Amino acid sequence: RLFGISDKIMFEARADGGAVVADENGLLHLLDGSGRITAIQELGRHIGATLQLRDGRVLVISAQGPRFDQLRFSRLLPDLQLDASFGSGGEAILPLGNLLAPRTNVSAGVFAAALSADETEVLVALGMTADSDAYRCNGVARFRLGPPFGLDASFGKDGFSCLTHRYSDLPGHALLRQPDGGLLYSVLVGSAWPEFTLRLFTNEHFKPDSMRKV
Repeated sequence: RLFGISDKIMFEARADGGAVVADENGLLHLLDGSGRITAIQELGRHIGATLQLRDGRVLVISAQGPRFDQLRFSRLLPDLQLDASFGSGGEAILPLGNLLAPRTNVSAGVFAAALSADETEVLVALGMTADSDAYRCNGVARFRLGPPFGLDASFGKDGFSCLTHRYSDLPGHALLRQPDGGLLYSVLVGSAWPEFTLRLFTNEHFKPDSMRKV
């Protein structure tokens, strides 16, 4: 019962049999168990990744700013209204410049996200560029959902782990948390489409356990 041409970036089931749906243009729908739309929230911007928390709240992550040099985190209540207890009025904005310092003109695209098991932190897959696109890196940053909200500097280098310097314009980055606490990270690399690389990381510091080309 969903209409429109925008790509869906999330369709996640809810405990009541319904679902939360988000498209790339920032439109979220709340469906009940019969498939009827019961709430709509338009964020008015491109969405990079969306996650549903256990209590029904929704976390939305996107890159913003004139050069996509900031990350915006929005937390919504189960009825899709902004959660005023998070950040400033439900939203928090963080600059990206320190992730690749001392490089300049840092920008990013958000591809996927995964929650920690206790939902206190979120890992975000980012495609980073800097120095007028001379430097490119695909990796993962970790953020505390707080309080206090912010970048977790104990992860990687100042909160960011660069997993590969190889870059592709093709979409396909993904994060999937494993039962043992590790993460499965996938990224399309090179030009040998449809080949891509799956990497399994067994701890929060992203030391490769295995790599497989598919």
